[in-house]
Formats: sequence, C-alpha cells, structure tokens
Amino acid sequence: MKRLLLLCALAFAALSGSAQTYSYLTFETTDGTKTSLDVSDLTITYSATTATATNADGTTTFNLAELASMYFSASDETTGITAVENGKLKIEKIYSLDGRQFAPAADLPRGVYMLKTDPKKNAQKILVK
Repeated sequence: MKRLLLLCALAFAALSGSAQTYSYLTFETTDGTKTSLDVSDLTITYSATTATATNADGTTTFNLAELASMYFSASDETTGITAVENGKLKIEKIYSLDGRQFAPAADLPRGVYMLKTDPKKNAQKILVK
C-alpha cells in the first residue's frame, strides 16, 4: 500500500509541472551567432539546404549545414531584452540610454530604456517598438 501511494505521489508530482511561456525561437549557427525571432505568427519552411523563418518582422533564411541548434527562449537572447507584459512590473524609474529620466506612466518614444523596478533587483532593459 505504501508503494502504491508513493508511486501515485511521484506520478502526480511529475504531471503537475507548470507550462513555461516562450516568446522567441533562437537559432544558433556553428560560428556561435544567435538570431532570436518572435514566435508570433512564425512559420518555418525547409528545403534541401535551407530553413526559412517568416514572422511579422520579416523573413530570415539559415543554411542547414551551418545551423548548430534552435531552441525556444523567454527573451531575445541577442539583445538581452526580455519581453514584459503590460502591468506586470512595478516600475519606480525609467531612464533612456543617454541618461534622461522619464515618468513611470509616460508614453515612451521608440527606443531602448532601463527600468528600475525594485530596490532589491537589478535594472531591466526594455525595447519600445
């Protein structure tokens, strides 16, 4: 009986994992170059020698002989900028890369910004498209 309960507990623990949300598909070539693509409306087609990835940002083609790996990631690994959903962060301060400070509720123009979200955490980079 104890074995059955232990087996059921292990099976439940294995099945109760939470799903991870991935926003990017990262392609890494044999020379170490990484290209991250937003997975929204992403389609990939293959030919004998190439893989072609198409999304809202455009089309990117990879030579299959030079493709080392491709994997899902939660952030754009080529920029270090993480996708942030609206309202998910308590923002204390916003700075542009040239040092100007913006109000947390400001409508930001296109660009890259540093967010100070919590005194105990590091700053985070964001990209406004």
